[in-house]
Amino acid sequence: MSAWSILKRIAMPVALLTVAFGFAACSKVEEPRLGETVEKYLAAIKAKDADTTISLTFPPALFDQLAAQAGIHTESEKAEILEQLKAGTDEMLKQGAIVDLSINLADAETATSSTGRKYALLPGAAVLDIQGKRVKATNKYLAVTDSGRWYLIDPSSAGTIRSIKSAFPDLADVPLTEPTMEVISQ
Repeated sequence: MSAWSILKRIAMPVALLTVAFGFAACSKVEEPRLGETVEKYLAAIKAKDADTTISLTFPPALFDQLAAQAGIHTESEKAEILEQLKAGTDEMLKQGAIVDLSINLADAETATSSTGRKYALLPGAAVLDIQGKRVKATNKYLAVTDSGRWYLIDPSSAGTIRSIKSAFPDLADVPLTEPTMEVISQ
């Protein structure tokens, strides 16, 4: 299987996980490392830094789940796909369709799973410029700990939600929803 066909098999979940970009500052929450992760994410998006964006949005368990779904098992294939993901994210960031994003840490719902994993649901809203129309997408982003650090994931589609719940079975009962979309100007 070529690297391109592998990329196409996971491109939609990847695009959906990285679609919520923007520049708004966030307030502090009880989990200071979570606040730091959100701040780094927003700074990376503003700076159009694909490497940092990917490093903050793909926990190892989720990347491994997506790779397995695409039939990728060797470390060299995973490294190749990661480079292609970075290139795709870099291209998306350069297109500049994201106008604004707010992530509200003050209203975050933090919890611990049955296995001791810390997670949070963070209310957020993104304003996107799509074919000359301004669209507002609102959702709750999932912040999750994996391998001792926080990651920020946008559960932006049913497929992405299934992948998250497959990668993190201890979060199967966490209510993840697709964003609501509203055209705010033509």
